[in-house]
Amino acid sequence: MNSVAVSTPLAAQVRKVLLLVASSPSDLTETESTARALARRGHDVTLAYFYAGSSRQVHQSSLEKLTVLHGAELGLQTVAVDVDQSQQENLAKLESASSATSERVVADKESWAVTLRRRLKSFKWGELLSRLWIRLRRWMEKNGSLAQYHAFLRVVRATRERVRKFMMIRMPVPYAIIATLQLLRIYKSYASMFDTLLAQRNYQVLLVPEDVVGPFWPSLIKMALRRNIPTVILPYTLANQEEAFKSLRVVPDFQTKYNRFAAYLFPKWRMKQDGYDIVRMPAGHVFAHEWLGLAPPDPWMMNSGKAQMICVDSQASHDYFVRAGIGKKRLTVTGSVSQDSLASVLQNKAAGLDALYAQLGLRTGKPLLLLSGCPNQLAGEVPHCEFKTMREVAAHVGHVLKSVSDDYHLVVRPHPNYLEFAEFLKDHGVSTTLTPTAELVPLCDLFIAFASATIRWASACGIATINYDIFNYGYGDFAASKGVVTVSTAVEFKSLVSSMKPGSPRYAEVRTLSQTDAAYWSVMDGKGLQRIEDVLQQVCC
Repeated sequence: MNSVAVSTPLAAQVRKVLLLVASSPSDLTETESTARALARRGHDVTLAYFYAGSSRQVHQSSLEKLTVLHGAELGLQTVAVDVDQSQQENLAKLESASSATSERVVADKESWAVTLRRRLKSFKWGELLSRLWIRLRRWMEKNGSLAQYHAFLRVVRATRERVRKFMMIRMPVPYAIIATLQLLRIYKSYASMFDTLLAQRNYQVLLVPEDVVGPFWPSLIKMALRRNIPTVILPYTLANQEEAFKSLRVVPDFQTKYNRFAAYLFPKWRMKQDGYDIVRMPAGHVFAHEWLGLAPPDPWMMNSGKAQMICVDSQASHDYFVRAGIGKKRLTVTGSVSQDSLASVLQNKAAGLDALYAQLGLRTGKPLLLLSGCPNQLAGEVPHCEFKTMREVAAHVGHVLKSVSDDYHLVVRPHPNYLEFAEFLKDHGVSTTLTPTAELVPLCDLFIAFASATIRWASACGIATINYDIFNYGYGDFAASKGVVTVSTAVEFKSLVSSMKPGSPRYAEVRTLSQTDAAYWSVMDGKGLQRIEDVLQQVCC
C-alpha cells in the first residue's frame, strides 16, 4: 500500500513558478481550482488553455471563466490559445501574453509605419472571415443556394471518403506516408507553440491533468523535458487500456484493416479483443509519434508517458493505476484540491444545502438527488444506445426521475462539454446549477452519473451512487466501489431509481456499503494541496 505523503509545515514551502495547462472544459474544471488554490498559497501561477476556434461554442464558458480568473488571485494569470489560428498568430499571442509592457508605451517608441505593420499583423483576421462567412450564409439561405451548396459538399466528402478508404486498404504504405507528412506539420506546430509558451517564464514545474497520445500532451511534456522542467500529473479522471479500447472499437478509422502497415511495424499500438482488431490511433499519428519520439511505453494507457510524478487522490486511484501498469515509483497518494473542497463542504452540509435550495428557489426538507450531466457521446460512434438523440436520452432520464420527485429535490449539474442537456430536463422538473460538482456532491443523498469520473467523489463522501452506462461502454473503473450500482438499460435504470427512495431497504444497503468504503476512495483531511506542494518541492530538487 502506498502511504500518503507527509506534509511539511506551510512556512517551509518555497514559492514556485508554475505552469498549468488545460485543453477542454472537463479538465479545466479541476485544473482552474488547483491553479487558484496554488496562487492563494503564494505561488506564481500561469494557467494556459488551448482550444479549437472552430469549436468555440463548446469552449465559450471556459473562455469566460479564464477571463474572470485572470488576476483574480495575486500571482495568477491566464492565457487562451486558439490552435486553429496560424502558427505565427499563436506564437505572437504567447509572446505577448507575458509581456508587462503596455501597447501604449511600445507605440511611443515606434514609428507610425512600424505600428501599422504590427497592428495589421495582430489583427484577428480569423474573426473577420468568420463574420463574413456568417453574412454569406444568411444571403445564401435567402436565395436558396445554401441547400445546393450543402448537397455539393456531401458529394465531395463522400467521394473523398471513398478515395481515402480505397487508399487505406489497397495502398496502405503510400497512404501512411502521405498522412504522416501531413500530420508531422501539425505535431511540429504544437511543439513550437509549447516551446514558446515554456520560454516566457522560468517555469519550475509543469502541471497537467492527463497525458494521452495525440499531438497535444506528449509534445507539451517533451518540450518541458527539453527545458529541464519536470511534469506532474494531477489526474482529473480514471481511465485504463480497457476504456480506450471500448471507446474506439466501433470507430471505423481505428480498425486495423485500415492501418495494417502501422500495426505490423509497431504492434504495441494494436489490440485484439472480443472479436475486434483496432489500433490506438490512425497510421499517420502512429508514425508521427514514433518519428518524433513521442510514443509512450503503452499507447493504450493514459499517463504512461514521460511525466515524473502522478499525484492521485486516493488509495483506490493508486491501486487502479498500478493494476493498469503504471509504476509505483511514479505514483503518490496526495488527495486533491477537489477533495479538500469535498471535506470542507461535507463538514457544513446543512448550511450548504440550505444555500443551494435558496439559490434554486427550492423549499427545504427534502434530500437532494444530484444528476451529473451526460456528455453528448452520440455525436460520435458508441457501442450501443437505446436512444437516437440526446433529447431522447434526457426525456427518458427526466421521466424516470419524475417518479421520485416527491422524495427528492432533482438537480442537474450539466457536463461542461454539453450544457444543453440541462435545458432538455427543465420540462421534467429538474433544476439546473452551474456550481462546481465538487461543491455539490457532498450535499446530495443520491448521486446519478453516466460513467463519469465524478463518481469517485461520491464514493469518497460515502454517497449512494447509480452509474448509468447508457452508451454501453462497459468500463470497469468503479467495479471495486461497493456503493456504486451500475446499470446499462432503460428498464434497469427505471427499476433501480424507483427502489432507491429514502428509507427503502435497497437505498439503506447501498448507502451503508458506500460509507464503509469511503476511506479507500478518499484522503479527506483537507491537506491535499499541502501534499501536492511537497511533491512540487521534491521534483524541483
